[in-house]
Amino acid sequence: MLASIVFQGRLVNEELNLLGLRLWKVFKFNSREQVQISACNALGVLLKHPIVTGATMAFRATYRDLILPIPDTWHDAWIALLIGTVSCLDVLPMPLIAYRQHDTNQLGIPRRNRDQERTFAAIFGPQLFRCEMARVRLLEFRDRFPISEEKIRSLNEAIIFLRTRSTLPSARWRRVPLAIRELAASRYHRYANGLKSFQKDLLR
Repeated sequence: MLASIVFQGRLVNEELNLLGLRLWKVFKFNSREQVQISACNALGVLLKHPIVTGATMAFRATYRDLILPIPDTWHDAWIALLIGTVSCLDVLPMPLIAYRQHDTNQLGIPRRNRDQERTFAAIFGPQLFRCEMARVRLLEFRDRFPISEEKIRSLNEAIIFLRTRSTLPSARWRRVPLAIRELAASRYHRYANGLKSFQKDLLR
């Protein structure tokens, strides 16, 4: 049974003027990943990068007990991760909202060089926390919302990867063996942008 729908949106400014961009393009949510989600494999996409904003998602009330209470983390990523692990999501490419950008957006759209001055812990710590809390919640509700061993393994692997990234040392030369280990285990490709993310972690 379809559990949740993720739909498209158009970006607008404070005066609601179109900015000529759509949310999925900004979040790099490409056609291959859209097919992957429609094929009931949302977890593979959601562990790699966030593609959902709260205003562009609708889900069945059946999953309310699984979702609540929401921990101190991004609510939209939390909801999508939990439901996408135990059930199927689908995507609706038709833009149904105007996604307004303004100075007080809690998160807003990703901006170039936004992580340049942040530590690895600040960048990846919240993602790690969300995945660890999601694993606890999923196992707690496993009798009501079945989850396959394969998906538990994927979540565990993502946690290992995020834990490594969040604790990468400030000295670049000390990052090398840790990053190479994750690259050799294919975790940079499964849970990030492959060699591009590997290189970014080494050079940051």
